[in-house]
Amino acid sequence: NFLADYIPQILLSIENNNATNALGKLAEIAQQEDYLENSVIIFAGFWFIFDLYLLRTKNSLLKILDLTKNTSAVTIAQTNLCKFIAVSSSEQVLDSLLLNFENHWNNFLIRNISDYEWLLDRIIKLRDRSDGELKKYATEAANNLEKSISKLKIENKKYRAKSKSIKL
Repeated sequence: NFLADYIPQILLSIENNNATNALGKLAEIAQQEDYLENSVIIFAGFWFIFDLYLLRTKNSLLKILDLTKNTSAVTIAQTNLCKFIAVSSSEQVLDSLLLNFENHWNNFLIRNISDYEWLLDRIIKLRDRSDGELKKYATEAANNLEKSISKLKIENKKYRAKSKSIKL
């Protein structure tokens, strides 16, 4: 499980279409074979790359999401990244993280809300300028990420209220 946390971080740091395509394949396998429940920890890595490798992660994501070249390889890489983000930000993954790792990881999750909003903005821009399968997965990723951000904001309020009551 320890290594599983780092799979997305390693693949995103490679900044290569093949690495991005591997993330998409990972998402497809988890969904098609219904392995998502047992492999949530792999997708958890997505949420923590912003905390551990913020600048590198943003640069990697920018290189993939903001490419304006209309080559099939770029479109496939963007589609696969959106597949991965859609699964990683799904309600099932986020709920599992919030439930199972409440004390350890919630602070990481709520601390990076502005970074998740930054990513959401990039995905919306990609969605708005694309079509076909890329638009489909960018829309799914944007919708899931938006819901997750809303949920994390609620968790942030609960966390702050709890912290205040403990101090009193």
